[in-house]
Amino acid sequence: MRVDTMINFVCGEMGQKLCEPPTFDTGVTYADSTKLTPLIFVLVQGSDPVADIHGYAEEMGMTKKLDSFSLG
Repeated sequence: MRVDTMINFVCGEMGQKLCEPPTFDTGVTYADSTKLTPLIFVLVQGSDPVADIHGYAEEMGMTKKLDSFSLG
């Protein structure tokens, strides 16, 4: 089955909301995290939340507490 056919089916049968990626909100995402549930980003080609994350860390005065690393 072709991907575009699947997308058209899901959008038509289940609603457009399921076909559009949600807007990434750093503050909301951070509020959902704890020391036991850290933020882990699995990225796909074309996505890069690094600027948003560093900007939010700066806003919150937490740049010294921010650690990031690449596994690839």
